[in-house]
Amino acid sequence: MMNKEEMVSVEDMKDFVIEEPKKDFDIESSDYDITTSDEVLNFDFNSDEEFDIKSAYEFVEYSTVKKETKELVEQKEADNVIKDTGGKFLSSEYVEQMKTGYEKLISIMKKYDVNSDLVKSMNEIDKNKIYGISEYLFNDYQKDLNKMDFNFELTQDEWKFMLDVLKNKLEYDQNEIFQMDEVRKQYLEGAEEIQKAMPREVEEIPTVINVNNLIILYHLVSKYKVKGINKGHYAFLSLLTKIGDRIKLFNAYTVWVQRLSEDFQLWGSTLTVDESMISAEVIMPENKG
Repeated sequence: MMNKEEMVSVEDMKDFVIEEPKKDFDIESSDYDITTSDEVLNFDFNSDEEFDIKSAYEFVEYSTVKKETKELVEQKEADNVIKDTGGKFLSSEYVEQMKTGYEKLISIMKKYDVNSDLVKSMNEIDKNKIYGISEYLFNDYQKDLNKMDFNFELTQDEWKFMLDVLKNKLEYDQNEIFQMDEVRKQYLEGAEEIQKAMPREVEEIPTVINVNNLIILYHLVSKYKVKGINKGHYAFLSLLTKIGDRIKLFNAYTVWVQRLSEDFQLWGSTLTVDESMISAEVIMPENKG
């Protein structure tokens, strides 16, 4: 069994984060001579030193614009990744489930907007109940990230390369051996049965892998070093590319959840009076041993 320290973190997939396209506005290349972060945060307001309000406010204002611009670009990129690859790498049922769940949570926040007549006529107990129900639905939606199963088609060359690396080339420490055992039981054994049943002339093996097993697979396979530019080189390159494309899709859905989390916390803080209830945190995937 793996404890939390042994689980593969999403940080292990940092090479596959969604890249940001170039933006028209960039605060760092601005011609404005504005106060730095340290000057604003560390200014001693008990001193007699003059505080440059104008310069400090310019820094705060443009830092806010930069943050909001970055978030909008990230959200747009996530939407594009889901649109372009969701139907290719995931089942249509799962794509529809995530879309419906997202829209449902947005609808709840709109229906029970704090400025609506419906909410204004509610007592605080009912407001807290609405939040509690919504929080349950939100947390359930987050957990669906862990249920992400990818279509993971591998060519015969990719499959043979991956199997040879995992079975014969890699060394495993005391934590990784349990991770490898999990991938073997939950993915490799079933995939091998599929591969053996395929006619030899069929080039691609249609396997399916869970996001947690894919993260473990990347963590383990990425330790391997291929030598030279040969058949193994190309198989390794295409294997990592396929993993990366799917992790980018997972990251895109994570952006959806983070976007909902921010909206949900803002909405909840205005809806409820019990601040201890406002605890919408993004649940990242964990591998259970």
